[in-house]
Amino acid sequence: EGYREAILLSEIGGLPQKEVAERLNLSLPGAKSRVQRGREKLKRAFLDCCHIKFDCRGMPVDWWPKEGCDRISC
Repeated sequence: EGYREAILLSEIGGLPQKEVAERLNLSLPGAKSRVQRGREKLKRAFLDCCHIKFDCRGMPVDWWPKEGCDRISC
């Protein structure tokens, strides 16, 4: 839950990490760590459940669920 809130504020809300730290009552290094770990957890969840196609710059261009994965629905 703590990672989720940090990611929502930082990545979706567009807040600077200093503001994330203030809103979550964390130190700036603590907020940075939480955002970074949240990103890694999210990435791992996608890679565990989805095939992801990347372009030559490493940007995702397509995805499809792995067989047997029931965590997401199309």
